[in-house]
Amino acid sequence: MKRSRELLSTLLLLPVLAATANAQEFQSLFNGKDLSGWAGKTDFWSVKDGAIFGQTTKGKPTDRNTFLVWQGGDVADFVFKTKVRFEGNNSGVQYRSELFGNPEDFAVKGYQADLHRKPDLFGMLYAEKWRGILARRFQKVVVGADGKPMVVGKVGDKEQKLVDNQWNDLTIIAVGNRQIHQVNGVTTMDLTDNHPEAKRKGILAFQLHRGPAMTVEFKDVRLRHLKGKDAKAAIDAATEKAGNKATPVSRIKVAKGFQVELLYSVPGETQGSWINLCTDNKGRLLTSDQFGGLYRMTPPARGETLSADDVQPVSANIRAANGMVWAFDALYVVVNDFERKMQSGLYRVTDTDGDDQLDKVELLRAVQAKGGHGIHAVVPTPDGKGLFLIAGNNTTPPELAETSPVRQFWGEDHLLPSMPDG
Repeated sequence: MKRSRELLSTLLLLPVLAATANAQEFQSLFNGKDLSGWAGKTDFWSVKDGAIFGQTTKGKPTDRNTFLVWQGGDVADFVFKTKVRFEGNNSGVQYRSELFGNPEDFAVKGYQADLHRKPDLFGMLYAEKWRGILARRFQKVVVGADGKPMVVGKVGDKEQKLVDNQWNDLTIIAVGNRQIHQVNGVTTMDLTDNHPEAKRKGILAFQLHRGPAMTVEFKDVRLRHLKGKDAKAAIDAATEKAGNKATPVSRIKVAKGFQVELLYSVPGETQGSWINLCTDNKGRLLTSDQFGGLYRMTPPARGETLSADDVQPVSANIRAANGMVWAFDALYVVVNDFERKMQSGLYRVTDTDGDDQLDKVELLRAVQAKGGHGIHAVVPTPDGKGLFLIAGNNTTPPELAETSPVRQFWGEDHLLPSMPDG
């Protein structure tokens, strides 16, 4: 009987272990001996010392960027890993890309994890023959539905030193509209791409760049396709590694006699990027996600911290709040939504049924603004009877009443023509 129970336990356990192993399994894309499974110009690509070896020389240059293309089909949501080193010119790994032009040219366009000799470009995202640089090294970028990229934060460690002709670990994570690059375990780029022409699947390829003679080598080339929970877990792990945590207290400098306490690290994947804070009529904190809604929490006692359960979403249907203030028994909010999902302007948010939940949203004044600055803050006037709206560049001055004390003369006093975005 005991033997039967042991056998049953083993049989029940084996499928679980098998499923777990399959979910975590990487596929090797290179056998270390030849270019089986890859296609490119044989004049430039070979295998040397157990690595894929690409080379151009002064006597045998390439007149255009050319690629070695994996023949295993399209990649969509995935984790890709390789070791790479290069010298003489920059290279890159194309993914979710496509061939174009004459097939024998092996020309590719699409997303590229750029391998560049310049430190500020190593690990960036470059849209080859398509949209150019989308995110430089250590930038977190969101591309709106209008196709315009906006830098919304920083990632990685700017102290990281990279040497192109030494072996570097490159990781690419792509899930839905999110793409993350990592070099030697450090996130170098985080892109959320909502462009109308954003690519969600395509080919995988290695680049040889036209120009100066160069070499590039790839080894330990591995791919893991992602689905369902595995996809979310891969992004969660990448953002956690990227340092998606609050600034350590030790790095914050304050005046003598003041003390800083870390109350809460905002989980960016679920609560976004918090950009402003105010108190309501009961002393609670209200905060806003730059690309989402509002949250409310009660400040903890001194020495205590907040948990995720202490942070409650506000039910009011409002987003992209750049500034807030509680005044005249209501929450006044300035929306600056460069994703154009909500009209930018001044709003009033109130509780209509006395249940202590903000539920009514009223647009008081539309303001035409774009970009990350736009209409930016709302502040009580010194006499407490009104509100100031504070705006940055890329805001169209609104028409004012004739009785307004604000002088309605707008212009710029520049010796040279000004740039459209300072």
